[in-house]
Amino acid sequence: MPHPALGGLLSVSKPGQIWPPKRIGEWYVVVRLEKFFPAQMDEPTKQRLLDEMFQTWMREQLQNSPVSVPGSDTLAVAAQPVPPPAAATIPMNQAAIAKDAIAKP
Repeated sequence: MPHPALGGLLSVSKPGQIWPPKRIGEWYVVVRLEKFFPAQMDEPTKQRLLDEMFQTWMREQLQNSPVSVPGSDTLAVAAQPVPPPAAATIPMNQAAIAKDAIAKP
């Protein structure tokens, strides 16, 4: 991505045109457009744009997410297994189900 001032010069240049020295930031540059290649929406360009858009979207999602992404400054800790909850007893016959239903108010 060129500097905006340099991009502006090149966008109005004709091939072979030389611009006198221009100050861009702390630099003085002499600019000449060698050749103009018009933009094309071919498959590689389309894929590059999709990748850039996805990366931008992903950065925004991560910045707005309460979840932190591990980096070089984080310590990895192995997860401890969680014991299964105690199994509930489930009556397996009609008599037990009826008895259980009567016992509950």
